[in-house]
Amino acid sequence: MKIVKLRTTTSTNSFLKEMVAKNTVDNFTVVTADYQTKGRGQRGNNWLSEEGKNLLISIFIRHTSLPIEQNFLLNQVISLAILRVLQNYLPQVKIKWPNDIMAGSYKIAGILIENTISDKHIKQSVIGIGLNVNQEIFPKEIPNVSSLKILLKRELNLDELLSSFVLSIRKNYQLLSDKNIEQIKQEYLDNLYLHKIESLFKNTDNQIFKGVITGVSNEGKLQLITDGTLKEFNFKELLFLPED
Repeated sequence: MKIVKLRTTTSTNSFLKEMVAKNTVDNFTVVTADYQTKGRGQRGNNWLSEEGKNLLISIFIRHTSLPIEQNFLLNQVISLAILRVLQNYLPQVKIKWPNDIMAGSYKIAGILIENTISDKHIKQSVIGIGLNVNQEIFPKEIPNVSSLKILLKRELNLDELLSSFVLSIRKNYQLLSDKNIEQIKQEYLDNLYLHKIESLFKNTDNQIFKGVITGVSNEGKLQLITDGTLKEFNFKELLFLPED
């Protein structure tokens, strides 16, 4: 396993994608950086991180046979791999659909997966992970965010966490290779944030409503019941709202 350590880069995902475009890259090659000038998260958001305080990594995976319709299974496998490491520190951590990690009501990690597709198969993926580790102060415009240091009241070793995450991802990815699909789906559901709890949401029409998350479709759409009706929402079609 090759690990490339950078002091500064635009984003680890962008750097690793450039490596892949220019060279033959070993499977599970890792890029990590102390600081990103243009870190990216889900929904086109920026990922802001204090220099040298957090874990910013990207991992390259070359797939042997991964149909495009199993795209969300990859998200589930990676989210569960990260969750398993964090559960050693914080037993209350959950996966917020589609693939953020929450500690209670606080976001502590995010995942960005970028796939290369050919002939209806995902040929390779660059998986970006941002974990708030030792940062203690966050911008006021980013609500409900925390870090391991704040929650545990102690500093953690970034290199040890990096090793744990990479090993967990390689091990959990084997579930996908072995086609343990139902196990993956059930574990994801068992660890889903706000599952079966009535919560507030806002849709793309800015309508605020209450609903209960019941599951996730094979395509990765969030399923919830509102006003007695089962509805499905795709990425960017739903916003979680905090309770008053």
